[in-house]
Amino acid sequence: MRKYVLTGFLFLIFTVGAKAQTGCPSDMVCITKPAAQHFLQVDDENKALKAENTTLQNSFNVVKEENTTLKIELAKASTKATELEVQRTRDTAMIELLVKMVRPKKVGLINLF
Repeated sequence: MRKYVLTGFLFLIFTVGAKAQTGCPSDMVCITKPAAQHFLQVDDENKALKAENTTLQNSFNVVKEENTTLKIELAKASTKATELEVQRTRDTAMIELLVKMVRPKKVGLINLF
């Protein structure tokens, strides 16, 4: 009889212990398996988006640097074009001045200039 009482008492202790484990401990948060899978999937997507964002930021910075370089080259080219335009105007004025300074040569009755 003592065996039966001891066995029943142990069975009662194990039953109470098992029921106590089914609840969530107060210092932890319990979630279901589908919720855990969902959060893992969202975390993976978040990591992928962060990596894509970093790549896009790096690409944007490279394009920005290239844009700055192209602006500098354009400014140099337009400055050179302006300098050439000014030089052409000077040369044209000098040619006109020299043409007016030269005495016309008379060959018979026809003036060459």
